[in-house]
Formats: sequence, C-alpha cells, structure tokens
Amino acid sequence: MTLRLSVPGNILLAGEYAVLEEGGMGAALAIEPRLTITATSAERWSIEGRLGDATELWKQGEKPTFAATILQFLLDRFGAVNPARLVIDSAAFFDGGRKRGFGSSAALAAGLTAMTAALRRNVERLAGSLAVAAVDAHRHAQAGRGSGYDVMASWYGRYGLFTGGAVPSWQRLDASRLPALAVFQGPASVDTTSSIALYEQWKAAHDSTDWFIAENNAAVGELASASGEGWFFAAEKARDLGVIMGRAIGRPAELPRPAELPAHVFVKALGAGNEAGLAASTSPVTVPGVTPLVVAEGLRWE
Repeated sequence: MTLRLSVPGNILLAGEYAVLEEGGMGAALAIEPRLTITATSAERWSIEGRLGDATELWKQGEKPTFAATILQFLLDRFGAVNPARLVIDSAAFFDGGRKRGFGSSAALAAGLTAMTAALRRNVERLAGSLAVAAVDAHRHAQAGRGSGYDVMASWYGRYGLFTGGAVPSWQRLDASRLPALAVFQGPASVDTTSSIALYEQWKAAHDSTDWFIAENNAAVGELASASGEGWFFAAEKARDLGVIMGRAIGRPAELPRPAELPAHVFVKALGAGNEAGLAASTSPVTVPGVTPLVVAEGLRWE
C-alpha cells in the first residue's frame, strides 16, 4: 500500500496577531511550492523528513520530533491507525538552510492529519472535522499557540477569509480580485512562536485590545471585498496597523525595500515580524530577488 498527497504553502496577507483572537479576521493565501507526504505500509511508525539540505529521522519509541509530536496527537484523537513509514519532503520550503516563510509546519500538520485519517480508513466519517483537527494538532505541537490561519489556508487552498477562535473558520474569496503578488526575503528569520509570546505579554499589560481587533477586522473586511485600487487602499491600512502593533510588542514589521523595486509597488511585511515581504502591483513584478507568487489549490491526493 502506498498513499501520497501534497499540501501548498501559505501566507497571511493581513491580520497579523488579530487572527489569534476569538473573531479576529485575516486574509490568507495558499501558494506554491508544495510539501509532499508519502506513506507505505510498515510494522511500526517511522518518519523521514527532508528539510532543505537536512534530513530528520524518527522511529516509534524514540524522542519525538516536531512531526512525530503532531502524529502522536492525531493517533490519540483518531484511535488505532495502521502504522506506516512516512516520507515528508518540504525541501522546497527552504532556501539553503533558511526557511522561506511559507508555513511549512502548518502544511505539515494539514498533510499529516489527512494522511493519518486515510490510513485509519474512515476519512468520510471524519471529513467534516479534519481541518479543525489539523489546527488542533498544529497548536499542540506549538505548546498551544497558533491561530490556525496557515493550516486552513494550506488545507482549503487559494484565497480566503479566516476568522480566529477556539474553532476557527474559513471562507473562500475570489482570487481574481488580487493584484500581481510577489515575495522577497526580509533581514532575518523570525520565530513565530516567540512573536506570539511577545503579543501575549503586550495584551496582558493592557486592559482592552478591542480597539485593535475592531481596526483590524475593518481593514481585513475591506480587503476581502476589494479589487483594483481599492485593494491597495485597504492593504495600506492593514500594513500600518501591523507596523503599529510590531512596534508596540517589540517585533518590528518594517523591512528594507529592495533597491530595484519600482516606487509604485506596494510593500508590506508578511506574518509575525519582517521575515518576508510582500510586493503588490497592478502588473507582474520582475526584479531580481523578488519572486512572483503562484496561487495554489489546497491539499490533494496524488
């Protein structure tokens, strides 16, 4: 028996930190490249992970890796599952030894959830809750942290409106409304978990963050329904709010603008910090170091 699936990467266009809150909204996108998982029958569980230039090996009974932690959570939730040898290839999510910031761990959680359910052979019964189970598994592996926007973007694919909470939701948006999008690397890698911890510390020090959620949801709601010039106006509001929050928590959301990027191209940081930048324009951007984005379909069996 051999099963194989692939899961796209993801980015958060707007909604940084607000997506962590109940009712906090974000606009997210599934993008190429894709992570693949291949399962073959085995007597015991094992995982071979291909992470850029590195390879990570795990066998049942050993100290769990990140992937094995997700797998064990899923086994506990789903019950007895036929064991398998899993080969996970996420090399395309790395540039040498550095992550590209395309949500590889969320894609991993989505893929492992679908694969584990398929190996248990009751996917139809579980189908309605699988995306949420993938979010729960990802949160578990990150010590309870994480909104789930990235898992759902990779699961459902293309462009969507995410609403955060204990049980998050995803609403498909029209990707044809988007301008030409591209990404570029920021100054350095940013650890998302530590960024979330900084936000939580800031939140604990304030009586109310309702103003932040309200401002964010207004900007994201506008972005979700906008097209043409209206999209750029809404994106600018979201960017400015992200900069304000980044300064407040001590995790800057400003980033250097690529020197060759034309002045008319809109730029904003992506995600929790300035690990990666988004470039948006009415026409495709062809500048060295700036990579055009390809909108991707969601999780699929191959």
